Amino acid sequence: MRIFFVAFIISAAITAHADALEDLKAASVCYVAAMKAALALSDREDCTETVAKSDEYSAARVAYYKAARRALPALLETAKGQETSNGYGNELTEIVRGFGENRDEEVTEMVEAKLNRCPSSDQGDQARLAVEQAKEAGERFTKDFGQLEGA
Repeated sequence: MRIFFVAFIISAAITAHADALEDLKAASVCYVAAMKAALALSDREDCTETVAKSDEYSAARVAYYKAARRALPALLETAKGQETSNGYGNELTEIVRGFGENRDEEVTEMVEAKLNRCPSSDQGDQARLAVEQAKEAGERFTKDFGQLEGA
């Protein structure tokens, strides 16, 4: 009976890791798409479009860091070579590398600059706050986990 229980726990842990990695993969795709959309904003866009793209970017960035936080145990196992049977690490790297590493700071600065050109409004103020909160989420993640081996 104990063997079945241990097998169940191991199976549940593997499934949880796979789910966390799958969630991170999906969040990565959304985050990269949101960064590309924000970068594609022209200076001629109206403020409504700028606010909408800024909100999408901020939500995607926060979701990405939340997913990364949940997936960290699985990512560390993958980095240490304990779980080499899946290609999640390579897939995640390619998703982000395909767009360009560390573009989030560039996108954040560009979005903030475009939002600052918009007249003050409730939606604009909320978008500015969302961008700031998204930036803080990334900074917290880096502070909490940036020094871990394999992170």
